[in-house]
Amino acid sequence: DLERRDFVTLGAGVFAALSLPLALRRRTLLVRQKVELMGTIAEVQVAHRDERRADAAIDAAFGVLRDVESVMTRFRADSDIGRANLGAANEAVRISPATATVIAAALGWASVSDGRFDPAVGAVSETWDVLNRHEPPSADRVHALASRGFWRTVDLCTFGGAPAVRFEDPDVHLD
Repeated sequence: DLERRDFVTLGAGVFAALSLPLALRRRTLLVRQKVELMGTIAEVQVAHRDERRADAAIDAAFGVLRDVESVMTRFRADSDIGRANLGAANEAVRISPATATVIAAALGWASVSDGRFDPAVGAVSETWDVLNRHEPPSADRVHALASRGFWRTVDLCTFGGAPAVRFEDPDVHLD
């Protein structure tokens, strides 16, 4: 015949025994890594109990970001964006379907924001060049680039059956 005290003691013991596996489980870790990509710092964080799996997931994510960078960064002359910035003011430059999709989406955002977001202001970014410039650019250059609505002069088209981009303004650079 169990008395109340024995019942509570037994219940506490069962609770402790059943809770032990939960207490012994590894805690979830937050694993972070940073790399320099496309002119900025990219950081990926993964929460997982297994640090090796978290690292593998982060490596996979950075692999995808490096693939995007190889096609769409303005910092490489051999990327779609780099080639467009070098030649699309003179003639249509072929680009990948993925790059065409991103440019189309960016132009859509430019349109709905009435140019408050302008993906074609690369010449403005290059003029200011905050990493290397120690003084502001000339007022004449700033005035020449101000309020131009560069996005309106980006033409997505096809060239030889492939997606292409052409700029109607020599100051347009995608960024």
